[in-house]
Amino acid sequence: MPRRAALVRTSHDRHQSSAPLRGTFATKNSLYVDLGAIQAGFGQIGLNDSLIDGFTRASDIGGERRAGGILLYMAPRDQLRAADSDREKLAERLRQALEEGRLDLNEYDDRLGQAYAAKTYGELDRLVTDLPAPPPAKQVYPGAARRWLAEQWRPWVNVVSICVAIWLLATIASAGLVYFWPFWVAVPWGVVLLVRTAGGLSRGEPQQWAANRVRGGSPKPKGPTATSQ
Repeated sequence: MPRRAALVRTSHDRHQSSAPLRGTFATKNSLYVDLGAIQAGFGQIGLNDSLIDGFTRASDIGGERRAGGILLYMAPRDQLRAADSDREKLAERLRQALEEGRLDLNEYDDRLGQAYAAKTYGELDRLVTDLPAPPPAKQVYPGAARRWLAEQWRPWVNVVSICVAIWLLATIASAGLVYFWPFWVAVPWGVVLLVRTAGGLSRGEPQQWAANRVRGGSPKPKGPTATSQ
């Protein structure tokens, strides 16, 4: 049965010896991949110069041909090339710092110019070392508004339904039209709930309610559904 993995060993210095390397060597800043060992483990895969060169280019971290394999140079993050999206994210962070008063206009203009001229992550990171980390993005709970509305209006629906049922039975028993007294239960309470619902939606309460349920906490009742002691 052919071997399924190449030999893995560590080395403290990738320049320690010029002798042919065998197996896969991992160091602090480099990784040697012995394609011959991989080929022996997984069978003939048509290794050739174009495949090896393509693999080196695809690594995007630099490398060179060494003794039948590839020696990849794994640069630290601050030496890797930044993308346009990275520059845009940092520019937005600088704009937020300007709005919060952490930077004055001159500092903002200077750092913004450096951000768009930066080529590596290290050059970008140096522009925000004295700024606090951005807050984590808030989790969005799909369907939270619909469930929150159902939770808010369920007591109203239940109570009004019971009142209407009692009124209907009383009307049938009296063989005459009875004053529709459930109106005074449904309408005032419904108006208050309507105002409460509009305010809650504008304040984003459905998402807070959903977050409390996910964390296992009981959302605190608000508005007319709360019971006063």
